[in-house]
Amino acid sequence: MLKPLQAGQLRHRVTIQVASEARNSHGEMIQTWAAIDRGTVWAMIERAGGTEQLVNSQTQAIATHKLTLRYRNLTITNEHRILFNSRVFNIVSVENIDERNVVYELMCQEVAA
Repeated sequence: MLKPLQAGQLRHRVTIQVASEARNSHGEMIQTWAAIDRGTVWAMIERAGGTEQLVNSQTQAIATHKLTLRYRNLTITNEHRILFNSRVFNIVSVENIDERNVVYELMCQEVAA
């Protein structure tokens, strides 16, 4: 059952970003991120767990978060990411709760160096 969201629960201003490719000053293609149209929204960020993994002989902490935001007529996929201040959340899954077009729940990973 879908619980109604209270405005005070959505206290984190986040930006939904999409990747694109551009050329740098040396002519090489690089990945850049830009906000999608109408992509700055209010959300609730909740910690959902965490792990550590070894990447290039270094241990990285990976924190899992659930982000809840009001439904908007936007397409959000795991090709997007969420920016909150200087923190970056990679989207793992997107769920339109009960397919009612009221609330999105995003499962995300934040990779900390």
